[in-house]
Amino acid sequence: MAASVPASRNVVDADGHVIRVYDLYHRTDPAAARAILASGRFESHCQNTHEAYFTNVADGRNARRYGDAVVHVQVPTVVAVPDEKFKDGEIFYRVPVPELSRDRILGATSTETPETDRPGERPPHEPSRGALEERRQLGMTAPPGYRLNP
Repeated sequence: MAASVPASRNVVDADGHVIRVYDLYHRTDPAAARAILASGRFESHCQNTHEAYFTNVADGRNARRYGDAVVHVQVPTVVAVPDEKFKDGEIFYRVPVPELSRDRILGATSTETPETDRPGERPPHEPSRGALEERRQLGMTAPPGYRLNP
């Protein structure tokens, strides 16, 4: 499949202007996701730039290596610069950190990462106690069929 441009839509910004935005997703670790939600700020630690990196696919397989938490943002299309495109349609974008104000951050989720690779210790679809705790700390709901308070 060829890489495609993510869907965009019009929204009204904090100043009442209609702008065109992408929904993009920043992969990171749960502690960094909590810090982003608490502070409303992104800090760039990549390649000595003042940019943060995003993907157009929340559960994209190419971005998974960057962490188990996903921060969802709405970014004006004019500031999202394509950085890398993949055959499966996932696109990495870079966005200048000053463009990532608190009102652009929509929330965070966490994916399940098994605590062990040893077979038989836990079914691969069952979230670990640590993954459930990460969800609770990020203020998220449990995956279907699981409770956050064991």
